Amino acid sequence: MRRLAAFLACAGALAGCGSGSKGLTRLEYAQRSDAICARYNQQTAHLQGQERGVGVEHLASVAEQTLALFDRATARLRALPPPPEASALAGRWLASLARLRADVVKIRDAARANDLAEVRTVATQAQRDNDASNRLAQRLGMTACSAG
Repeated sequence: MRRLAAFLACAGALAGCGSGSKGLTRLEYAQRSDAICARYNQQTAHLQGQERGVGVEHLASVAEQTLALFDRATARLRALPPPPEASALAGRWLASLARLRADVVKIRDAARANDLAEVRTVATQAQRDNDASNRLAQRLGMTACSAG
């Protein structure tokens, strides 16, 4: 359970990106994205520190709160126009985040259903999706968005 809670906290290392007619430079995009991701990482770490419950009920609650924070951070990151030369890579990163969000929803739903076997199965896939998103963020020049 703690490993899954840690994974949910690490999900903050992922963020969305978007498109726009005027792109930022690669450095500006990375810096602005990292600022948003750093705040998200701090917020999700705070959630993990609130270990007031144990079991699947607590996991479902943490997943729900993580999703709300993830959606806010992703919306802010989507507002950042990616550098023109990296728009395709940024699009792939966004797609990886959609997969990760879907994983967290599945984890939340499995926890609500008290299905620990499904939680474990989805957590394994979520870790692979998290790793893939981190690699894409790293290629975009980000540090806070590629950690975890």
